[in-house]
Parts: sequence; structure tokens; C-alpha cells
Amino acid sequence: MSGPDAHETTNLLRRVGDQVGDKRLGDRGLLIELEEDEAKRSELQAEAIELLCRRLDRNGARPQEQQPAWTQRKPLELKMGEEPETPDLLAPGLERGTVVALCADTGGAKSFTAQDLVVAVAESRDTWLGKKLDARHGHSVLIDEENPARILRARLRALGLTLESEPYVRCFHRLGVRFGAAGSDWTRWLRSELERQPADVVVIDTGIAATAPEVNDNDAVARLYTDHLRPLAADTGTVILLLLHERKPQEGARIKQTFATMGARAWIQQADTQLMLAKRGKSEEEELEEGGFRLESRFVVATGKLRDGGAEVVEVLRLSSKLREDRALLEAEIVNEGEVDTADERTAEMLEEIAEVLVETAEPMRKRSIAARLGVKPDDRTFTRALEVGIEGGRLNRPKRGTYALGEGEDD
Repeated sequence: MSGPDAHETTNLLRRVGDQVGDKRLGDRGLLIELEEDEAKRSELQAEAIELLCRRLDRNGARPQEQQPAWTQRKPLELKMGEEPETPDLLAPGLERGTVVALCADTGGAKSFTAQDLVVAVAESRDTWLGKKLDARHGHSVLIDEENPARILRARLRALGLTLESEPYVRCFHRLGVRFGAAGSDWTRWLRSELERQPADVVVIDTGIAATAPEVNDNDAVARLYTDHLRPLAADTGTVILLLLHERKPQEGARIKQTFATMGARAWIQQADTQLMLAKRGKSEEEELEEGGFRLESRFVVATGKLRDGGAEVVEVLRLSSKLREDRALLEAEIVNEGEVDTADERTAEMLEEIAEVLVETAEPMRKRSIAARLGVKPDDRTFTRALEVGIEGGRLNRPKRGTYALGEGEDD
């Protein structure tokens, strides 16, 4: 009373038994065919299939129906009959499922700005840096391999993270994270964290400290993006915000800020979006009557790279902090003061670079010598305008005709 299923099972057991040198598999098949009780026959079939699977695994065999992984590669559905898709934004410049590089020099407020985003998401705020914020999960992940724990706690508290919202920020501090390291499980670990509890943003502070590629190796950096960061962002729908250091240009050379990131250009080329921060002017500090200090610093933020394209927008951010007498941070707020004219901003940046050159030399310099140090032509419009603005505002002076120095002095 054997049905066709039992007969097929018997033939399969015999073939595999011959393949792995175990005739007992064929004997089991014969018992299945001879069994008249249908329930007992089904039980014997299940046991035989389980044994079969164990023998296949032990002998390195694979069922014939299993196909190589490459056969599962499918072309992208282009959807030409549909309307263009709307970007799924956490905030302007931060599209879900993408990797965003946030670049700044030391002291450029990149950690502070990213921590402000973490707090804004956890506190379910509607805006961040003056722009609409659309948090979906209300959870953030902050991986910090840079800042001391005391500084990290103080900043998050000062930026407004409350005790009630603390569980919505998973902060992993100096664990020795090394995404992309051979044989490591850091990517699997983060994927598990995001599957357990989805997050709107993952901040990695910084790329140098928390990833494995040698900083100048373009190929290794590209593999970090293609094998780790991009798949993780796309599969989980989170924004991965990767903080990157900028490098100082070599003497006599100027580097476009878009490519000023420390190390290989692939750090920027492989990112979906690049945001840039830069210090603007000097910080201002005042002593408060009730004790402590008020510190204000300004920064400019701009989009260096956006795959969708778009006009360059440069905005000024004001970071206002209240400090205790022992310099402990009590309160902090980042406010967007609005757009600035890009030509004026380039002039301001050039003036800062001129001032740096004069500080380094500690003596008056001729216009042509300053231009050579900056890698520009003496008649460059922005360079010439920066010198004029410096003289008009008192930042520079001309101690004698054709030379420039810092501060007040006799002007011709």
C-alpha cells in the first residue's frame, strides 16, 4: 500500500545511499514502501528525510535543487510607467537608507551637531538646525570612539536629552568598534541592534576611529562602503551619519573643501551625501553675573555633495553654551541663523586663511607672498576682496605700502 510519495522517497534514499556509501538509507526506503499503515509510513518518511539531511551536511553534499547564489541576482525594476519617487527624508540632506559624510576640521562642531540630531530624534522634535525633522522610530544609535564619556554625557544632557528619553538613545562608547576589519563581527552586531530596534539615525564618530581601512587606501575605503555601510543603511532604512576629519592643506597649496577630508578621496566619493562644517570667526565668551560663562561660536554648514544635485546653500549656525565656574557644560543650543551669500562666505574664508598665514609668519608680508602661500594668483578676485574687507574691518593693516599684517597699525 505504498503511494507515489513513498516510492519517490525510497528512490531518493537509495541514490543518496549509493553516493555516500551507506546502504542503510536504501533499507529505510524499503521499510517505508512495505509499511501499510499510512500514519506510520508518514512518520518513517519524516525520520528518513531528517537522516538524509544530516548525511548530506556531513558529507558536504548539497541537494540538486539548490542553486548557486549568483542565480538569484535580479535586475532592478525601473518602473518607467510610474511617477518619480519622493525622497524619504529624515531631514534635508539626510535620506533614509543612505550614508552621509559630515566633514569638519578639529573644533568644527561635527560631534556637537551630530549629537544634537541624536537628541532631537530621541525627544521627538519637529526640527533640527532649523529644518523639518521627520523621525519615524524616535530611536538613535550613537557609536562614539572619540569623546571622553564625561564630555559625551554632558553634551547630550546640555542639548536637552531628558531622563525619560534616555532609553531612546543607544550610546556605545569606546568599544573598539572597527567596521570592515577582517574577521570581525561589528557589522553583524550593528545589523542585529537595528533589527532588534530600528533607529532613524546611526552616528559613527569618527570614520578614522571606528572603521578599519587605512585612511589613504581608496580601494579599502570603497569596500567599507560597498560591503558594510551601504548595505546596512539600505536594508534597515536608517541614515548612517559618518563623521570625518578634514586635513590642513600643505604650505603653498589650497584644497577645495569638498575634497579636504583627511585621507582617501573615496571617503567622500562613496558617500551618498556630504555635509561640511567650518568655524566662522572667533568664539565670544562673557562672564555671567550669577557665575559661570556664556560662550558663543558660529559655524557655516553647506552641502558639498548631493546625488540629486541642487544649488549650493550655505547657512550660519550659532552654538550657544552656558558653562559653570569649573567649565562644566550646563546648557547648549544650536540655532540656524539663515543663509549667507556664497561670495561673501568665500571672502570670509579667504580672510581667515590670510590671517592664519600672517599668524604663522609673525611678520608683515607682501601681497604676492601671501598669495603664493595660499596657492592663488595675486589678482584673484576673492583674494583681493578679502584683503580689502580685512583692512576695512580692522582685521588687517598695512604697516607700509604693499605689505599686510594683523591688527591695528598705520594705514596708507
